[in-house]
Amino acid sequence: MAPYVHVAAPTIDAEQVFEQSRFDLGPAARAAYNSMRDELLVMIDTGQIVTAQGVLPRLTRLSQIACGFLPTDDEGGVQEFGTERVDHTLGLLDRKDPGKAIIWARWQRDHAALEARLGGRSAVYNGLTPPAERREIISRFLDPKDDLDRLIASTAAAGTGLNLQGSSWFNVYHSNSDNAGQRWQSERRTYRRGVDRDVQYWDIIARGTVDNGILRRYLRKRDISDMSI
Repeated sequence: MAPYVHVAAPTIDAEQVFEQSRFDLGPAARAAYNSMRDELLVMIDTGQIVTAQGVLPRLTRLSQIACGFLPTDDEGGVQEFGTERVDHTLGLLDRKDPGKAIIWARWQRDHAALEARLGGRSAVYNGLTPPAERREIISRFLDPKDDLDRLIASTAAAGTGLNLQGSSWFNVYHSNSDNAGQRWQSERRTYRRGVDRDVQYWDIIARGTVDNGILRRYLRKRDISDMSI
């Protein structure tokens, strides 16, 4: 139980609302995904892979393909498979028109792709962001008069220690990692004492991919944690 136990939440006069928004991979991404998935299943079935340590790197690569890219053997090389996930995330934000919003994304490649599409209305907060720049980004995001209305962040860098309640009630999980603790902490950036409306969390899910398994594991771990409390 210990890895999944977390502190009980304070009483807050608002709700957390969890939603999912699903999309289909494009032809190039689907072909690459199915090929790697089938190769993995054969390796497991034939005993070439017998440990979780052997499976996890390949699951990571499947997650990257579901996000539209895959690093190659060349130094810094990347194979692109399409922009379906970015298109879907930005389409959701356009439809919901939530004002300021946080886009949580796992990969730095995701951050760059989203920032390229959003331009000056967005800023990236990840492990590469210098401390001084981090302070400026958060100050601008918290300012209701500032036109920076899309915070693109990693749960590892921005998921703890920040008080973002009031500046945004809308969170989009563009891509999830396997770290449930970081996910839960990131949810608390906008759901804290002082929030005056329900906070929404939207998970972007590529149909027929590891996205579904990651989300199921989050829910299972949360059930265990809530039961223990």
